[in-house]
Amino acid sequence: MIRSGIMYFAMLVLAIGILYKMFYIQIALGEEYREIDQERNVRIRTIEAARGNIYSDDGSLLATSFPVFDLYWDSQVCPDSIFEKDIDSLAIYLSAHFKDKSAQEYKNAFVEAKQKGNRYYRVKFSNIRREKDQISYTDLKKIKKFPIFRRGQNRGGFIVEQKSIRKMPYRLLAHRTIGYEQVIWDDEGNEINKLFVGLEGAYSDELKGVDGQRVEQKLRGGAWRPLTEENQIEPQNGNDIVTTINIGVQDVAESALLKQLDSTKSDHGCAVLMEVKTGQIKAIANLKRRSDGSYGEDMNFAIWESLEPGSTFKLISLIALLEDGSIDTNELVPTGKVRFGSFEMKDSYEYGYGNVSLARAFEVSSNVGIARAVTKVFGNRPQDFVDLIKKMGVGEKLGVEIQGEGQPLIKDYKTQGWSATTLPWMSIGYEVKMTPLQLLTLYNAVANDGKMVKPQFVTHIKQAGRVEKEFEPVVLNEKICSQSTIDKVKVCMESVVTHGTARRLSNEVYTIAGKTGTAQIAKGGSGYGNIKGEGRNVEYTASFIGYFPADNPKYTCIIMINNPRERGFYGAEIAVPVFREIANKVYAMEIDIPKNQHDSIRIKNIPLIQAGNQKDIQTVYNYLNYKTFTDNKSSGWVSSGSTIANTVRLKSVGYKKGVVPDLRGMGAKDAVFLVEKHGYVAKINGRGHVVSQSILPGTELTKGSEIKLQLGMKEHSFTKTYIANDSIVSAIVADSIKSIEENYKNQQQ
Repeated sequence: MIRSGIMYFAMLVLAIGILYKMFYIQIALGEEYREIDQERNVRIRTIEAARGNIYSDDGSLLATSFPVFDLYWDSQVCPDSIFEKDIDSLAIYLSAHFKDKSAQEYKNAFVEAKQKGNRYYRVKFSNIRREKDQISYTDLKKIKKFPIFRRGQNRGGFIVEQKSIRKMPYRLLAHRTIGYEQVIWDDEGNEINKLFVGLEGAYSDELKGVDGQRVEQKLRGGAWRPLTEENQIEPQNGNDIVTTINIGVQDVAESALLKQLDSTKSDHGCAVLMEVKTGQIKAIANLKRRSDGSYGEDMNFAIWESLEPGSTFKLISLIALLEDGSIDTNELVPTGKVRFGSFEMKDSYEYGYGNVSLARAFEVSSNVGIARAVTKVFGNRPQDFVDLIKKMGVGEKLGVEIQGEGQPLIKDYKTQGWSATTLPWMSIGYEVKMTPLQLLTLYNAVANDGKMVKPQFVTHIKQAGRVEKEFEPVVLNEKICSQSTIDKVKVCMESVVTHGTARRLSNEVYTIAGKTGTAQIAKGGSGYGNIKGEGRNVEYTASFIGYFPADNPKYTCIIMINNPRERGFYGAEIAVPVFREIANKVYAMEIDIPKNQHDSIRIKNIPLIQAGNQKDIQTVYNYLNYKTFTDNKSSGWVSSGSTIANTVRLKSVGYKKGVVPDLRGMGAKDAVFLVEKHGYVAKINGRGHVVSQSILPGTELTKGSEIKLQLGMKEHSFTKTYIANDSIVSAIVADSIKSIEENYKNQQQ
């Protein structure tokens, strides 16, 4: 009884103690333990919002978000027996799939993670900057079938985390302007910071959206499940932006720039095309030579590179001279050589051009002519020259939305750095600095009758297809100068193309106005290098800025190429060919560009075709706006005979089997086709059309016989007038006519 009483009492005390402890934990410590449980078994997970898309002006997708995956492994979940059995196979699969490490290296890494009890070993993570290191959904489906990983998270320890990256369907087209995500990693590969550049950065707040939140509860085995929808905040996807970039024009600009940079072995260059009235940037290409000789778009030179422009600055000097009113374009100025202080200035043409008008000095880009005019007018009042320049809006940043705009430099008189040589050298584009985009904006203002508009990269912001915000053109300066000055400098700029340094741009289809530029590149405190030895130790910037069509401008374009090493260094040699290629192709693509001719196409002395395929011949004549009349619509082969008004008569040509056809006058393709169709063997020699054949027409010949065809050309003079047609791309027609003239000079195509 005593022992029973003691046991009873002890159990009673223990029960009271347990009850007390239960109440104590539940009441006194309840809140604390509930918080601990919440931290261990409940989490708030961020649901990343989908970043908005970036579109071109026609709705083509320039940038969008794609899912990629990071792979981790929990070594404590996978049983030792399974690990030892399948680790070799897993290592082999991973090595074969990623091709970055050997199977043994993979195995060693997993064994080490297992020994350390690592519950979050990083197997592979997707690098947003390197496409080959990104794990797509397709990759993930394959990897989920690998040994160990196929057991999932609860039994194999395979952990997958999804994230979004930006993809550019057009790859590197306008890559630097569209922008990209730049992630900064630490030495262990962990993300430290995330930055955006280009339009991705400028409109990041609009594109990124609002992240959501979801409350999840941990289940046995380590898996997480979402709680009720009441505990979830849905993410709000980012807005889309519609840019001004035109994919077709961008491709043309990049291709033309790349071809010239590569052929001249230049260091870097840029090309920008702007719409005159709105300031919309239709194309912006920036390419730099890399160590391996290839070119890539690593920097946005058009926006940030502030440099001495050289002769393209002469337009600004000319405007200042005319606005002052002390001189006009017909006033004579000396050229050749002149000394300002201790420095000699000379023209690119060694002997100069004599005493010429100010307009002519501008046409031939005479350094001495422009500098003498500026020093004559402003020599005693240099600040007036500076004030006139700044009145135009030159010397201030444009305030474009893309970060990194270069700081322009226009010196003030009596400030540090002004010397006796500043005014004359400033007048020809030295001791001043501007970015290519700032220069283009000034030229665009001239094309726009004096109204300076801000360069524009984005036109709309959309949410789910609905326009949320629309950007109108921004006017920076209503009138950079008087209309009379604008009219005069326009004439001078057109003369640069027709009679000056950019004559190779002149054509019969549409007019161009602009200015060439060549500037020596300063090398810090060491000056501009050794100018002896034909400039071999001097680096140059070659440029051309112009607009077209000159009589009703729609586009302004700048080409700037830095440090060409081959094929010259003048703007007329290096930059003008790029401008010409871009302008010609844009003119051909843009059928709504105002044309300066009539509304039909006429060619006097119509080229007659002696023989050819009827459908091909009709296609050619119809394309050139000529009607055709045929005496046999079913005939495969015809020749063009008489012409009445705007109509060409086509006569049927019949060919008998077993008889050699008359091939004279045919193009090589048609002639070979006919010979082989009749069972003969054709051997051709020369270029052009068939001028003679080894077997006379009408000769009966057995199959398999050889017929030699001599090709050649016959001179023919075409009197032609290029007249644009609203329904036909006039530049393409001009190319067609040129092709006819060059390749079929005997009136045959």
